[in-house]
Amino acid sequence: MKSARVFLFLILVVWTACSLSVFADDEAPSEEAVEGKKTQTFRNTMFAMAERQFKAGEVNEALETFTQLVEHFPEDAYIYNKLGYVQLKRKNYKAAEIAFKEAKKYDKKLVEAYVGLGLTYTQAPVRGLQAYYNFRRAVAEAKRSTKIDPDYGPAYRLLGEAYEKFQEDHRRSLNYYEKYITLEPDNPEGLYYFGLACVQAKEFEKINRYIAPYMKNNLEVTQLLPLIAQGHFYSERHQKAMQIFERYLQNIEGSERQHYTDITYIASNLELEEYNATVGPERQAYLEQFWARRDPDILTKINERVIEHYRRIWYARTFFSLNAHPWDKRGLVYIRYGEPEFRSRSNDRHFVQSAEVEAVRTRMAIDIYGPEAAFLTFTGPVFPVRTSRPNGSLFDVNQTSISDQIAASEAIIINDEVDGLGGDVDANIQELSAAEGGFSDGFAVPFARDPFAADGALGSRLNSETGKLNT
Repeated sequence: MKSARVFLFLILVVWTACSLSVFADDEAPSEEAVEGKKTQTFRNTMFAMAERQFKAGEVNEALETFTQLVEHFPEDAYIYNKLGYVQLKRKNYKAAEIAFKEAKKYDKKLVEAYVGLGLTYTQAPVRGLQAYYNFRRAVAEAKRSTKIDPDYGPAYRLLGEAYEKFQEDHRRSLNYYEKYITLEPDNPEGLYYFGLACVQAKEFEKINRYIAPYMKNNLEVTQLLPLIAQGHFYSERHQKAMQIFERYLQNIEGSERQHYTDITYIASNLELEEYNATVGPERQAYLEQFWARRDPDILTKINERVIEHYRRIWYARTFFSLNAHPWDKRGLVYIRYGEPEFRSRSNDRHFVQSAEVEAVRTRMAIDIYGPEAAFLTFTGPVFPVRTSRPNGSLFDVNQTSISDQIAASEAIIINDEVDGLGGDVDANIQELSAAEGGFSDGFAVPFARDPFAADGALGSRLNSETGKLNT
């Protein structure tokens, strides 16, 4: 019995030794495997470091790291994709386009690269036909990415951004944004642009439905506060709207806050003289009287006109500040007079207008061109740009009024900016058949503002004599 146990023990020892020897031989890596493992470790380490640099805002450092990685791994789609987003952050749109196309070449299923390329077309500063082509390309890239992964949220956000920026199709943009935030409900930047689309489409209830719940646990995201305030304002929760607007003003820079508290944009010339003559407590008392005179409902505790003023300032800063600080002429008009009763743009033409609108155009025409305006033909449904000019000139040979000439020349400048013609036209439009959208005749590029845009000097356009806006 004892000898049998010894024999079984020896067999077990021999079997274990043989097994270990076999396993050791199987797992012994070759020199190529060792080198490949070292190379992959180097790649992963550098890739992680570059991502950390990018997230920390060290864009130039991240660019250098990703560029080195591309040299070592020239067929790695993920490296090209990240390099594209770095170049996009640096606003080097041509380099970003090249990087994203390389990523797509080496991995045709890399959905992030399709969206990155679409963002490049959307964000690049182009005009005219080139902008139209970029819109079609951006939509095409977004559509392709949704076919690869129907649940990839950024693709729908790209569609929303493209239709909002290029065509001002607020309804369609809002539908895409709504799809996006159902997939990524906790992205504050995405919620912000969704909120802008809600404001443009006047769908304020959707702000209450989607953005307000996020803000309950993320009060530090201050750029969302004006959106929440407007959601409450249009739901007639005025006290809540005032509280949120005041919280927003407390959390922005003093120079930015001054735009909201300055009464220059709406006060008459007499009120400005009285206001400038006051100091200290008298000035605060005058401001209280100033707003009390404009209170539309003295029976309520909240002055709704103050909230409306905050809303108009925010709107001007957000939508009319791309080419001027703090806003362009449209912003001045919007702050003083509010939402227009009549709108007409190149992509949303309204040729039939009310008698009130026609009266405004007639009065403007007479102010600019004199009594002879009654016998002239004008283009544009509101702003009177004359079409019958001697020798193709804007001015009559006998027109000597300097103010008339300036006003008329500004009319041409405004319309040139609206038309947006110019820029190089890319002849390569083979991809456009896969995209959707209207013809270029109904195309426009609106103004928009980043919520963290830099401050600058204000050039007032108010008439010092009348206190009214210069046209």
